[in-house]
Amino acid sequence: MIEVSATQERPEDYQWRWSYLAPKYWLLWLWFAILWLISRLPIGGVQAIGAFIGRLFYKFAKSRRRVALRNLELCFPEKSAAEREAICRKSFEGMGMTLFESGVVWWSSLARMKRLTQVENAASLERAMASGKGVMLVGMHNTCLEMGYVAVSFHSPFSAIYRIHDNPLWECVSGWGRIRYKIGLIGRKSVRAFIAAMQNKEVTLMAPDQDLGMRRAVFVPFFGVPTAWVTSACDLPEQADAVVVFVTIRREFGGGAPYRLTFSESLENFPSGDKQADMARISQLTEDAIRQDPSQYLWAHRRFKSRPDGEPSLY
Repeated sequence: MIEVSATQERPEDYQWRWSYLAPKYWLLWLWFAILWLISRLPIGGVQAIGAFIGRLFYKFAKSRRRVALRNLELCFPEKSAAEREAICRKSFEGMGMTLFESGVVWWSSLARMKRLTQVENAASLERAMASGKGVMLVGMHNTCLEMGYVAVSFHSPFSAIYRIHDNPLWECVSGWGRIRYKIGLIGRKSVRAFIAAMQNKEVTLMAPDQDLGMRRAVFVPFFGVPTAWVTSACDLPEQADAVVVFVTIRREFGGGAPYRLTFSESLENFPSGDKQADMARISQLTEDAIRQDPSQYLWAHRRFKSRPDGEPSLY
């Protein structure tokens, strides 16, 4: 097993501050208490409560619901409006589950988390690690992504690049909950630290499937729609001479370990030096994974916000 050496962008965020007892944080402490209590329930109970909250979110978060339905209309024009609405409702239920699954991740024992997760094709990750190079896992924003982090960590410590939360108490508590799995948390502005982790022959993880604007992005088809993809998924492993493995996580309902992580084989000739072709490949892998169960994808973000020159907004 390798040790995580990557540093956080703001490591002080994971240190206790007496200022966290100030009144402005009291409601958040109440939320953490609720989250902790619910995390003690069997996972079926956690999911049921989350699904209920997700249904409320679907009813009252009208702008998010409109975005999700529009995304589904663009991606699945062959489906009826009723079919797309059913997918959307399930996606919102999954978002609700995510709220409470976070508490399960942060406060459950490692033994419990091992029982909740299962892995397919772990040998692929082992072969990639044995190549003598760093490994970059490319994932996507399924609604149970955080459970995927845990499943990866049981096979190797790794470093993940992510968006640091604006609330320092949330960042602190979530950081405590995550780093006990030997996950190196790298703020997305600390790209050099992420590259250094791969150069140190570590495993890393990123999910490039959100619209972050046109800086360092290319348009490639995603469900037939020209879509902006940041090129980090090919640029960073090229700079670090790392192997790339695509990874998915999904909920498995109906018995057994309810969270399934799947590693692809290492992507051959990737990166190829052709950013357009490389990101089209990542886009296709992401689309193929979503089509297995569209209801588990996070549809509520404006995935098609950026448009090629001259094209009108899709929202």
